[in-house]
Formats: sequence, C-alpha cells, structure tokens
Amino acid sequence: MGGLAQRFIRWFLTNEARFSIMLACFFLLFLMEPILNSLGAGGFILNVVYTLIMLSALHNCSAESRKIFYLTLVMCMLALLGQWLNMYKPVILISALSFSMAALVIIITVYYLFRHIKSISVVRFDTIAGALCVYLLIGVLGGMSFEFIENCVPGSFHFPQEFISDPQSFSYAGSLKERLIYFSYSTITSLGFGDIVPVSALARSVTMILAICGQVYMTVVMAIIVGTYINSSYRSRHVTKRH
Repeated sequence: MGGLAQRFIRWFLTNEARFSIMLACFFLLFLMEPILNSLGAGGFILNVVYTLIMLSALHNCSAESRKIFYLTLVMCMLALLGQWLNMYKPVILISALSFSMAALVIIITVYYLFRHIKSISVVRFDTIAGALCVYLLIGVLGGMSFEFIENCVPGSFHFPQEFISDPQSFSYAGSLKERLIYFSYSTITSLGFGDIVPVSALARSVTMILAICGQVYMTVVMAIIVGTYINSSYRSRHVTKRH
C-alpha cells in the first residue's frame, strides 16, 4: 500500500499532462454540478469539484521550486478548509481568509501557466489545455470575488426574483456560488444576458475589470499560440527540406 502511495505522489509531481488534468476538473465542474444541483446536492458537489481544481492548481505549482510548492500547499489547504467550513456555517472572517488564500493560489497558478505558454517552442494539446485553464481560472477567480463581495455587502448584485424569494433555504449558498460563477463566465465572454446585474460600485468595478481581462487574455494568448505554431511549422518544414 505504501509503495502504491509513493508511486501516486511521484506521478502527481512529475506528470507532464498536468494542464490536461486541470482541464478535466473544469469539465467536471461544468457538466456534473448543474445536474447534481437540481437533485439538491449542488453545494456539496461544487465544493468537491473546487477541491479538485485547487489540487490541480497545486499540481501545476509542483513543477516549480519546492519553496513555491510548499507555500502554495499551505495556502491551498487553508482555502479548502475555509471553503468547507463556510458550507455549513458561513462566517465573514473565514470567508475572507478562504477567499484570500484561494485568490493567491489561483494568481500564482495563472502566472506560472502563462509563463509556460510564453516559453513553449512547440504547440501540443497540453499547451492548448494550459491556455484554456488560465482562461477558466480567471472565471473562477471572478466568481469567488463576486461571492465575497455579495457576502460582505448583501445586495451588491440584483438577482432574478425567483432566486431571492427564499434566501434562507439550505441550497441558497450553493445557488449563490453557482449563479455568480455563471455571471463571471458570462462577463469574461462578453455575453451579458442581463439576468444578474452588479448594483454596488465595487461590484461594477470588478465586473468591468473582469470583462477587460477576459478579452485581453484571449487576444494576447491566441496571438502567442498561433505565432508559436506558425514558427514551429516553419522550422519543421525548413529542417525537412534541408535533409
């Protein structure tokens, strides 16, 4: 049993398809959570998938120095502990700590993912998965920011009437998180359906920043990936002709 655990830890720390693993966790978030939420287990399942995403972020940081890995490990554990505690009894102080730690983990992960994308010489599937993960992590960070703002200043967002009719229900926390994640991705993709509207000045400011980051990221990263692919294809053809 100990040998199996050691092999798993070694695989976790050295697996080259680390971006694909995180992308798979995001697909779990998008595919499983809405279905299970309709069965009344959305809040719990969302926390489970969040845990997988945070562990995947830790996985990506494991490729860097040991100091960065251990620092991210501590922040990740604090973020997850606060996330699970808030599911049963929300406390503003715990929410603030959990949000701060999770935000730092995501920012560190986004930095290293983006640095990896800039340094690549050949575009592979895992490269594209890494680029998608950064974009999706921006959406998660936006959703967490919106949830923190709404918890600290209730009424920062205007929701549809059917959602606010029973705010004391057991599923309210899970539904709030789900809807603000949905609003975050609607913002970074510039869809803007209008069903959820930021009302407070802080909520509007964060929404504008998120929308700008989403569009700028797609423009810059797509240019980097396409440019890298063209250069690698040109070098490959040039080497083939020389031989």
